[in-house]
Amino acid sequence: MNLSRIFSLARRVMRQVLRDHRTIGLLVFVPMLLLTIGALLFRADPTTVPLGIVNEDEGATLPLVGSLNIGNRVEEALADSEFFELVTLTAVEVDDRLRDGTVQGVLLLPADFTTTFQKERQANLDLRLEG
Repeated sequence: MNLSRIFSLARRVMRQVLRDHRTIGLLVFVPMLLLTIGALLFRADPTTVPLGIVNEDEGATLPLVGSLNIGNRVEEALADSEFFELVTLTAVEVDDRLRDGTVQGVLLLPADFTTTFQKERQANLDLRLEG
């Protein structure tokens, strides 16, 4: 197929599309409408998420370093974040705060968090979410 036939075919298809107003509506207005609705539903305004934290980490004493508490460092990093409003909780308060909507999630750091991280180079976190 040569280039002139391709252009003539494209021209014919464009004429057909421009004659049909429904096609123009589907190609232009429907995506604009869907994008507008999506923007209204999922606003991109940065908001802080209330996040509870239960930091039971006891830390560990390391040779050459001294005492280390990774749980406190995690808590400080989350407190400094612009995305979270950190709420310090006790283990007893977790379910009540999730239920009443004070927090949308709770991060639980166990008592052996630093020790486990130091020994295994990884540690499990317990994250409970609303709902």
